[in-house]
Amino acid sequence: MLHAIEIAVLIPALVTSLVTGLRDDPGTAEGRLAISALNSHVEIRTRRVDRVVAVGPLALGPLLAEMRRPDVSVDTFVKCYSACDQILQNAGLTSCVRWRGGHIDFDKNWRATGISRIDGFNGAFRREQIAEIISEVKALRIRLLAD
Repeated sequence: MLHAIEIAVLIPALVTSLVTGLRDDPGTAEGRLAISALNSHVEIRTRRVDRVVAVGPLALGPLLAEMRRPDVSVDTFVKCYSACDQILQNAGLTSCVRWRGGHIDFDKNWRATGISRIDGFNGAFRREQIAEIISEVKALRIRLLAD
């Protein structure tokens, strides 16, 4: 039988493992990929993103940590942003988390490769986007795990 301390360590580790799986999300190779972009909002749905979203608010801390990694790829960042947005909408966000990166470029395998923002995919953009998510988290009074 697992003790409370073991569970307290195990759950964040499992959630973090799900989130880090977004780094290599093959999207269409797993048979499902949906991308929607409208009015400063981007939604990406893959099996892996859907699994992270199903975890709910517990995944927000690990998602934000992944987005803060200095070597995070555009593809991983966009998928983490989308997962955060979907989780927040499921938690009661009435609008969406505003995407500030402009148009997203995709390669032939539908992996995000760049954004159209004039200053590009840099640390300032990433911090601004993360701050937008955290603002919505605070507005919904969600407590972040491992953030």
